[in-house]
Amino acid sequence: MNRFYLLLSLLFLTLLSQKANSQIYRAEYYFNTDPGHGNGTAVAFTQSDTVSYIGSIQVPVSLPDGFHYLYIRTRDIDGKWSHAERRNFYVKTLIPPVDPLKIIAAEFFIDTDPGVGNGTAIPVSPSDTAVNVNAIIQLPSFGNGTRKLCIRTQDSNGIWSLQEIRTFTGVTTPDVSINPAGPIPNCNGTGVTLTADTTNGPWTFKWYYNSVLIPGATARTYNAVQPGQYTVQITSGGNSQTATVILLPPPALSSNLVSPICPGVPIQLSLNFPLQSGAWSTGDTIQTIIVYAQSDTSFSVAGMDTNGCTINLSISIDTLNAPLVGTSVPVLPVDGDNGVMTPVTLSWSPSLNSSAYEVFLWPSATSRPASGALNGLSLTKTYPSLLPYQVYFWQVRSSNVCNAVFSDTSVFITNFPDLIVDSVAVPPLVYTGTSIPVLWKVKNNAATANTGSRTWRDRIWISLDTIPGNGADVLLGMYTNQSYLNAVHPIFSNVQFLLAIVLTVFIISLHKQMRSLR
Repeated sequence: MNRFYLLLSLLFLTLLSQKANSQIYRAEYYFNTDPGHGNGTAVAFTQSDTVSYIGSIQVPVSLPDGFHYLYIRTRDIDGKWSHAERRNFYVKTLIPPVDPLKIIAAEFFIDTDPGVGNGTAIPVSPSDTAVNVNAIIQLPSFGNGTRKLCIRTQDSNGIWSLQEIRTFTGVTTPDVSINPAGPIPNCNGTGVTLTADTTNGPWTFKWYYNSVLIPGATARTYNAVQPGQYTVQITSGGNSQTATVILLPPPALSSNLVSPICPGVPIQLSLNFPLQSGAWSTGDTIQTIIVYAQSDTSFSVAGMDTNGCTINLSISIDTLNAPLVGTSVPVLPVDGDNGVMTPVTLSWSPSLNSSAYEVFLWPSATSRPASGALNGLSLTKTYPSLLPYQVYFWQVRSSNVCNAVFSDTSVFITNFPDLIVDSVAVPPLVYTGTSIPVLWKVKNNAATANTGSRTWRDRIWISLDTIPGNGADVLLGMYTNQSYLNAVHPIFSNVQFLLAIVLTVFIISLHKQMRSLR
């Protein structure tokens, strides 16, 4: 790829001669190797005793990347050549970017150049135009005097610019500290006077609490009361220094107690700082203890903590007067009942000193749930639908504000009646306008369950198949049964229908429905 570089030069060419009228009439330059006097590249100028030349010189494309030398010499009218003046320069092949060049990086250094790319980075957003950056530069420590701040940038071709130099004057700011040094105990809670210690001045003072400026706190001292972080900032002539201390809270006793509390509940008592000497009223000497109160009582701690503060603290415990709860007894269904039909109503006896009941019901194949159905003070709980032929366990939890107790576990089995149409009898042939007798038998196929007082309905269709409702079916009638049907026990029904049409082939299908049995 061809490359052309222009080296801008400022040249002052002079020649000393023994002749008063000697003039400079020729100048030439060459790169790296001397081709011999008169064989260099001529520089055009007007012959004179003294020549000043400002111009540009094209760098040959044949020069490889790297450092090179430019030599320039002159000759007077007597044929005498001057010594060659040498200038160093560097050649770098630039590959034109596909996209416009962008400024992609910037760095700075103070006074001494650490080398390109080794300065302190300044964050910039890549841009193919000017980059405006507002940044805070952390200056290193140095004494009084003038310093140089040097900044340079890098483009997307990896080429660094020349550094831009700005001078500034360094002023040594005295160190500042706070007396007393932290962390500072605040044993009595009345506060501690903080003093900013520094030298020289005059300084202005600003105090901060947890990084928030304290209005009006502009004196050398400040009385700190609230525990937390205190910072003083001293400023003079735009130069600032800060110092920070921590003010500790006074000795305190904390607890997870929500008074009043149930007797026997564990209570955690804790000091905000460990004991250096002394003990709790329980005899413990550790920072946190667990205690139990069966009645109204108090606990105390006395001694000195690790901050050197005297401790004399106590806490009162109030207990609730909550009597023990009696145990309920499951009543219905009777424990072991194996013919229970839904809806199922559970009932139990009241328990002494109980203020609420919680009912737990679960299938035998699972575990008792973590929580039951809250039931207030009601002694019954109804479940409208349960699975058939299933073993269920149930318990009642009686409780008051402090105590709770479970009843014994009771068990029952759901066993619904299973009604089927056992047989149907009709004449083989009937005529229009005559009555047709229909006789059928419904049987309770369950092993133990009966219908009790519940009713069921039988429906009778005349149809071309045994699937009611899928075609031109005719509902002949629906009959409600109220008879008590024991397990494995049949019941017979007999009715007659008047036919208005003749059918040579027909099938009568019966469909039964039990209400409120499942």
